[in-house]
Amino acid sequence: MVDSIYLVQTNAVEGTEAEFTKWYDTVHVPEILQIPGFVAAQRFEFDAGASTAASPEFRYLAIYEIEGSGADAAAALASALPTLRMSSTLHARRSLVLYRAITERMTAG
Repeated sequence: MVDSIYLVQTNAVEGTEAEFTKWYDTVHVPEILQIPGFVAAQRFEFDAGASTAASPEFRYLAIYEIEGSGADAAAALASALPTLRMSSTLHARRSLVLYRAITERMTAG
């Protein structure tokens, strides 16, 4: 059961989107999924063609699923940060928010 989700909103440094996406998908996400508590991840991109809203501050969203204590996973992430292979294509401004589940997961049907 997923106990928490960690939402990470980011942008690539202008002109580095392809390199950013490759790094995020092949280096960063696999490293994060090695951290205790982090069990799944999925990335999203703002869909300007389907949205009636103005472009958001962040183009990309990653949702990480956490099992167990979100606080423990956050502490494990903080401990792992010095060893993560970060990329210069990652814009310095980003949003990182941890949410804990307050209901069971609901599905259609």
